Amino acid sequence: MEILAPLFTTDLGRRAGLGALAASAFLLLTLAMHSFSTWYQDWTMTHHTVASSESSSGISSDVSQLIMKIPAQHLFGQYQMVQSEVLPVTSLQLRLVGVIKTPSDQSSKVIISEADKPGKVYQIGDGLPSGVRVSNITQDGVILDNAGRLEKLPLQRQALSFKGAPTPMPNRDETEEG
Repeated sequence: MEILAPLFTTDLGRRAGLGALAASAFLLLTLAMHSFSTWYQDWTMTHHTVASSESSSGISSDVSQLIMKIPAQHLFGQYQMVQSEVLPVTSLQLRLVGVIKTPSDQSSKVIISEADKPGKVYQIGDGLPSGVRVSNITQDGVILDNAGRLEKLPLQRQALSFKGAPTPMPNRDETEEG
């Protein structure tokens, strides 16, 4: 403080101090005005309606509707599961023994047998010894990832065969008499 004391006691020192104070006040006022201006521009931009922006910029309603749809779009596309009906059936020596399909795909399980060996339980993401990976589990089969190529392994269902009408059961009274 003793070093600055001579500065404020002289006429030149007082003028320099007032000039520094005025410059600081000017910079502070400019900063406050700029901050308010930026905030106001942001606020008006977020609360502006499409109709008023069309009139000011000359954009047609079709273009403005397309612009309004941009946030709902997906930049890299949206994942859609491939329909299992259009996938080829795998040619690997695999047999789907059973399917346990749950609402949560991570809980779903399948039993797959390879080359007439006993079946093993697999879930989505598991790899089989043949090198394929379980990609998805459906109610009637499993979709396999075979080196980047999706293939389906359907659940084999045996058709029911009927051999005529059923024979009636013998009556109890007739069997006791004979």
